[in-house]
Amino acid sequence: MTLAQALFVSDDILEDILSLATLVGNMPTNYTKGNNKLLQAENISNNISKKILLLRKYLKHISYSTLSFNDGYTAEKLLQSIEELSIITEHLFHIAKVSKAISKLKSPLSFTAQRELDELLERINIILRTLEDAFLKSNSITSMWMLRQNTIIQDQIKGIKKNHIKRLRSGTCNLETGMCFLDLLNDYAQISTHCTALFHESFIMDHLEERKG
Repeated sequence: MTLAQALFVSDDILEDILSLATLVGNMPTNYTKGNNKLLQAENISNNISKKILLLRKYLKHISYSTLSFNDGYTAEKLLQSIEELSIITEHLFHIAKVSKAISKLKSPLSFTAQRELDELLERINIILRTLEDAFLKSNSITSMWMLRQNTIIQDQIKGIKKNHIKRLRSGTCNLETGMCFLDLLNDYAQISTHCTALFHESFIMDHLEERKG
């Protein structure tokens, strides 16, 4: 494998992550019993993990002393970024597992909780599509704009948690369902944070010519 090929593999990983995000998108509030979405999510997640393992091994074993300054910088940033990609994948797959668990509960998510998750997912999709635009389509997005989106999501999650506590106190939400709901909120918060961190590793846009070569 060459460094240019490694960058293309990272593109494939990001595309797989976007496919995984699309698959699990409506699972928390619309998980049909008996379907195979969890298995599909597991297969995509395993495929991503294999590619990440391949990249990690390559980047840890190449001789940085033989690389140019730019290539060494690219390799270092790529190694940092695949760790972010790995964490994002873990949280997306966890959403799939929690979604299936929710579908088996006697008390499903309330209409209000479902609406809150749907609204949150819209923001998460903005973050994910921004990554796609920046890395795969080379569109220029400012770092401050991305940070602002993450701040909005984190504030939104704080508000949802406050509403959730009110529902628990009023008895409109039970503890078991509530724990799953909080798990989902944590997953979304982490996905947003690590997507934002990944965005700042702009090595792919800095080295487009290497990828083309």
